[in-house]
Amino acid sequence: MGHNFIDKILTASPEAQFILLILGVLSVLSWMIMGVKYFKVRRAEREVVDFLARFRKARDLEQIQEAGKEMVRSPIAALVTVAVQEVRQLRRLITKQQEQSKLSFDSTLMMRDSLLMAMERTVAEQGEQLRSYLVFLAITTMVSPFLGLLGTVWGIMIAFLDIAARGSANISVVAPGIADALITTIVGLAVAIPAVVGYNYFSNRIRRIMDKCNNFSLELAGIIYKSSLNL
Repeated sequence: MGHNFIDKILTASPEAQFILLILGVLSVLSWMIMGVKYFKVRRAEREVVDFLARFRKARDLEQIQEAGKEMVRSPIAALVTVAVQEVRQLRRLITKQQEQSKLSFDSTLMMRDSLLMAMERTVAEQGEQLRSYLVFLAITTMVSPFLGLLGTVWGIMIAFLDIAARGSANISVVAPGIADALITTIVGLAVAIPAVVGYNYFSNRIRRIMDKCNNFSLELAGIIYKSSLNL
């Protein structure tokens, strides 16, 4: 059956072969993206779990930062790095303003708001990195069935043109056009189905990672906010 299917592809019309070529390229790229994304998301999930376990044992911000140094690809480790840098910059800024103006203001409130905005921005950036190229899977999901449908319509049109040209509806007359129609339809679905499954699968896994990052950012902001009350 496999050889017959390949033979039908090789003997298909040039138009059908062109559509099948496009579908083949979309399929190869989709599987490559899903393969790379699988290892990237799995590594991010593992590092998030490992970091949270270390985070529970940390006693201060320095220990929290030390826990994430070995996890350079972890979204949560990136949050800690941004948080530490933001806190240090804000402390210098607050100290400088207090020395120059000697005005009383709620420095802890300023630090909390700035820190939350910085971490919210970081979470969004990390999410975009993890979701990179998933849009290609979405495009493949939408385009592939229509390419298959285009091949279907083209094959049926060829079949009717052959009937009109030969004046006969014999199976040998319509078979080539119908074969082109069926092949492009099958290939179009075969490309679209894995792409839609992969898109939803990785989207859900990434969403769970981002939920953990958002929860962690709030928890970390609370820890930093409490420590900043001593400023």
